[in-house]
Amino acid sequence: MRRHLAQSGFTLIELMIVVAIVGIMAAVALPAYQDYTTRTKVTELILAAAPCRLVVSELVQTAPEADLSKRFTEGCPPQATKYVESVATDKNGQIAVTGKRATLAKLEEGKNVLTLTPVIRKSEGVFEALDGTTAGNAQLHGWACGAREGSTPIKGNTTIEAKYLPGSCQGSYP
Repeated sequence: MRRHLAQSGFTLIELMIVVAIVGIMAAVALPAYQDYTTRTKVTELILAAAPCRLVVSELVQTAPEADLSKRFTEGCPPQATKYVESVATDKNGQIAVTGKRATLAKLEEGKNVLTLTPVIRKSEGVFEALDGTTAGNAQLHGWACGAREGSTPIKGNTTIEAKYLPGSCQGSYP
């Protein structure tokens, strides 16, 4: 009597095919994951601007004088974090957050600034950036962020590529 031993397992070719498939999946997933982590870090730039947004909003709505250009530049406390190099407010209340190049490695040199621009409504459907010299007792409509497109004259100085900006910073205003 002969015994037949049934052999089970994978052949070398089958194992090589599986390794090749896993390698292709990793090659596609790694760049997408790196872009995702960069977008997450850029979102922290928006969060770092929150105290300045609050200061600008309160000044606009409660200040007795019309010219707030000097108060805007003095009112925002500088703060640095793991991803944020600096936060500054200009004379029109526009907030510029500069990300640290070392921790935002996917961003190109000189393309690490995110701006938030205060927006007021001039009339029905007409919006414009806040003017610091006439800002007192104005009514803020919102904040324009990043690379916006459309018919609005609101332009920021954001240098971060649109693909790294969160969804709230893309598209047209309002």
